[in-house]
Amino acid sequence: METVDFIKDLEVSYLHVFTYSERANTTAIKLRDPVPMNIRKQRSKQLHILSDKMKRAFYETNIGKSGNVLFENEDNGGVMHGFTENYVKVKVPYNPNLSNTFQRVSMDEIDRDGVMKCSILEN
Repeated sequence: METVDFIKDLEVSYLHVFTYSERANTTAIKLRDPVPMNIRKQRSKQLHILSDKMKRAFYETNIGKSGNVLFENEDNGGVMHGFTENYVKVKVPYNPNLSNTFQRVSMDEIDRDGVMKCSILEN
C-alpha cells in the first residue's frame, strides 16, 4: 500500500507494471523469504487498476483540447489510431490518406475501450 500511496501522489499518466520473478543474475533470486506468487499477482493487479484510473484521469484532462497526431497505417475494424505529442491514443474513421501523416485533431470523447475519439481539424 505504501507503493500505491506513493504513486497516487505522482503526476504520471501510465504505469508499466509487471510481476517480478526470480531469474538468474537478479537480486530477487537471492531473497530469503520471497513474496508468494498469489500476493505478487494481487499487488500487480492493484497497480494495473491504479494505472488504468490514472490514464483515464489524464485522458479526461485532454477532452476538448487539440493536438498533433501521427496516424498509423492500419485499418483496425474501420478505424485508425495514432498518438498525440503527450501520448494520448486517439482514433478516427479509417482513411488511407491519413496514414503516416501528422494531423491536427480535436479530442472529443473517450470511448468504452479507453481510446480518445477525435475530429480532424482543418489546417
